[in-house]
Amino acid sequence: MIDSDYKRTPKELVARYKFEPSIHDLYVEGMADKVLFLNYIRSRSLKYNVYPIETVETKSLFKDSQDIAGYKENVGNKEKIERLSAFFEEGIGARSQCVFCICDRDHDTFFGEKVTNSYLRKTDFAALESYVFEEKVLNKFLFGLLRDKAPSGTKAIADLSPVVQFLFLVRITRYTINNSWVPVDIDRVISFDKNGNSTFDLEEYLTKLTSNHKNVGVAKHRQDFIKQYSLFETNTSGIDYRYVMHGHDFGIAINLYLKKLGCEHVTSDFIERVLLLTVDAEDLDKYALFREIAQCVR
Repeated sequence: MIDSDYKRTPKELVARYKFEPSIHDLYVEGMADKVLFLNYIRSRSLKYNVYPIETVETKSLFKDSQDIAGYKENVGNKEKIERLSAFFEEGIGARSQCVFCICDRDHDTFFGEKVTNSYLRKTDFAALESYVFEEKVLNKFLFGLLRDKAPSGTKAIADLSPVVQFLFLVRITRYTINNSWVPVDIDRVISFDKNGNSTFDLEEYLTKLTSNHKNVGVAKHRQDFIKQYSLFETNTSGIDYRYVMHGHDFGIAINLYLKKLGCEHVTSDFIERVLLLTVDAEDLDKYALFREIAQCVR
């Protein structure tokens, strides 16, 4: 196992897999991802190591000056995972061993995949958190927190999915119109009452987006934003709600939801960690990503 205090270079990893093809490794975006995958592989007695991308020296994956400048501006972990997988493909060849680079699908369902290769795998839905945003898992999680006052998983999904979808749609609309605009804090644009009913509004969101002096040109593109949002809303109608969500948004939304239901002192980080630990291996066996990971080492 790689010492987590030492960052291996991509070249070292290529050599590792060339000379030790029996090694089974998963590279994931962060510690929350590691929790979910490690819990699964231990439950299924699978011989994998799981490494967050932060354990790899990734700057060398960004070759030209523009890439390096972008890297200094805090390149996302998803792009690092994608770059590492492409480096493996180039340095090792098509995958023939159990080494996977795993990242969130995010909005690739709508904008297409920028990177594809034999090492790269995406979550079955938009985000890692999509695996907990389902009835059985939420039933366990909510009962553990609220006991007899807990809403059913079905009700929680009905309460939360419109909010999470709204946040996802404004996110990808902003990405389409001008990704440099600073997003509005979620707790400023959505709210819940004690029954779990939500309030959110696109016009209010745009007003708050415009009020940030850093967001130049929002007023000029207001109607473009509304039009693009409506188009995305139409195109996502009827799609499984787990494709229309962002993991970070979901974590904040469910935190606000739980606070109104009586969990006043919980944080988004706490909720995310506990939620991921609530997912049993049996809950994940039905998904293609986890089936492939399990079958590879059997």
